[in-house]
Amino acid sequence: MNDGSKPRCSVSGDSYEIGSFSAAVHDFISSPPKGQQEALAKLVAAPSAVFQWFGGMLAELDAHTREAVARDGFQDGGQGMHDKWLLVPIVLVNNGFPVEARVAAQRLYQVIRSFEVERTERFKKGTLLWWLGRTCQEGGAPEHAKNYFLLAMLDDVRTDSNTWQRLPARDWLVNRIQLSSEAIDYIGNTFATDVLKSAWEPREPEIAWVRSRPHRRRITLGNLDFSKAVAGAFREAVDAPADTSKEKGDRLEHMVSYLFAVEPGWEVLGPTKAPDSQNDVLVRNGHLDAAIAALGDYFLVECKNWNEPVGAPIVRELAGKMRAAKVRTGVLVSKEGITGETARSSGTAARETIAKEYLQDETAVLVLTDRHLGAICEGRSLLSLECLNQFEKVRFDIRGEY
Repeated sequence: MNDGSKPRCSVSGDSYEIGSFSAAVHDFISSPPKGQQEALAKLVAAPSAVFQWFGGMLAELDAHTREAVARDGFQDGGQGMHDKWLLVPIVLVNNGFPVEARVAAQRLYQVIRSFEVERTERFKKGTLLWWLGRTCQEGGAPEHAKNYFLLAMLDDVRTDSNTWQRLPARDWLVNRIQLSSEAIDYIGNTFATDVLKSAWEPREPEIAWVRSRPHRRRITLGNLDFSKAVAGAFREAVDAPADTSKEKGDRLEHMVSYLFAVEPGWEVLGPTKAPDSQNDVLVRNGHLDAAIAALGDYFLVECKNWNEPVGAPIVRELAGKMRAAKVRTGVLVSKEGITGETARSSGTAARETIAKEYLQDETAVLVLTDRHLGAICEGRSLLSLECLNQFEKVRFDIRGEY
């Protein structure tokens, strides 16, 4: 559109000066495939301008991607803008700006994932995830690079369960980063088996990453990057009807594992089995926040996706596992909370049992409910803050909502 001598953005309606950086951005966005490289070259001709207007450029790409999807559909409109947008991090990383390249690629991934979850429609993301791995590798974040290459490989498996071993993601993990081919292929083959049994669902590929985390097959210490869309997909799965109680419980375990995995400082080791017990989720605590680190080097996590509050026996069972493993902090995730929250009882409710366990030997059982999980998934809180709040509730015997 044109307002006198000034062009106008088709999304925001704002006008901009001819020859300005904003004009270069819009020329790039509107350029046909054959002209994209030339338009992008003009865009990055002055690095100082790129960095000055970097946030605005990503906002324009975001807005025009959404416009294209609304106009032409997710696959057609999304693919065209995806290919155009991805050129930005490719050019940036190839010209020595991996940090900015990673920011641009992450923003694109967040947009694509939000569309996938909203529309329950898959978009092939292997190439984007591979380039995210490249930006991390070039930017000095090797553990994050492993995560993205692994996610790219898992997306490749979904795209074609017969060709993923010949694609770049697996090659970089095994031949460039020098990870065990046996460990990588075990993860890929396991997911390939799942792919043949079930259709795509919005938690992929993160759900496959979560399922591959038992400690005997770990390949990275890095955390995933948080996405409200992905977290929302995990939460929606928890609330959906399940065929069996095990499936219902597994969904909550997967969501909790994801929420621990996306916050730096916590490493999800996966479910573990001892000769006389089993833990839903084991978490290694290396959090940078001193208060969180002081809660202990490991957390045991018990998940109960029940339709009623959890009682004292489950608390005593978890506390017993904690003492046996010499773990000071446990997290009881119960969608409907625990008994004894609203008023003091005769001492037989779960809340009183938690207080007694802490007074006995400072074994702290922290309770997270659906309210806490919702706040974390929606980006209104952090898992670490909720755990710290619950610890203070136990230590200082605070009653009521907290």
